Amino acid sequence: MSEDLPRTFNIPYDARKKLFDNIKQLVKPEQEHVFRLLKKYKETFTENSNGIFFDLMGISDLTFTAITGYLDFCIKNRQEHEERLKEMDELRNENYQSDDSNDDLKDDTLKGDT
Repeated sequence: MSEDLPRTFNIPYDARKKLFDNIKQLVKPEQEHVFRLLKKYKETFTENSNGIFFDLMGISDLTFTAITGYLDFCIKNRQEHEERLKEMDELRNENYQSDDSNDDLKDDTLKGDT
């Protein structure tokens, strides 16, 4: 981050609280990316054996926007992944059903030949 950019703090408390709730739902690699964003924008954080801590009220609007954008990306990816899994399950079920009906036809043909 360039030093000449102003550090503004205009994001309201409610939006920061929502960001906090969303960050808690991230898996470890996603949380690590949030940490990289904090470092990139030179935000203050502390670290100990329990993890990394930062004050959401103390991060700049620019950092807040970057983290929010990343969270939106994560949420969208999860939704798309769930949709793909659902679609794959539906396709599998269709294939199993069509395979089962073909098996019945084979059985009928074999019975008729004997």
